[in-house]
Amino acid sequence: PARALEGPGAKVPAKVLAEGVAVCAAPTHMPGLVSFDLLRDGVNGNKETASGVHQFLYVRDPSVRKIVPAEGKIDGGTPVFVIGTNFVNTTALACKFGNLRSRATIISPNMLVCVSPSVSRRTDVEVTVSVNGLDYGGGGVTYGYRESCERGYFCGPSASDYNTPAPNGT
Repeated sequence: PARALEGPGAKVPAKVLAEGVAVCAAPTHMPGLVSFDLLRDGVNGNKETASGVHQFLYVRDPSVRKIVPAEGKIDGGTPVFVIGTNFVNTTALACKFGNLRSRATIISPNMLVCVSPSVSRRTDVEVTVSVNGLDYGGGGVTYGYRESCERGYFCGPSASDYNTPAPNGT
């Protein structure tokens, strides 16, 4: 049977994936919590409403203004503080370094931290953020991957600190 989601001023088609699971495109709406109904075409064209209260949280798109540090080793593992706007604490909160996903931990609505994933070579990638795991927003801020640190050398957070010989006896 055909199904639809009906919310404040909008009705959109929904596709049933499994018993109790449907998917649809959320219509445009101002940020905030909205309630919606799942409608199902019943026998003889009667409309049935699925039981239970359904809610959806609309949020503003996240943006990235700055990252600290702006570069790190190709080995990954560098904690990167992301400064921006509209960060929301969700289980799907994530950063992307280019096309590589990394879980994010929220510090405030304007700051979160992600650990840089490893890459195979030197490169610069855009850092983007998602609050739902699907849609990513950025701001053109890039993270630079630099060579891994050689044994016996100190590699600080910036390119000028890379491969500085460690003091004797270290």
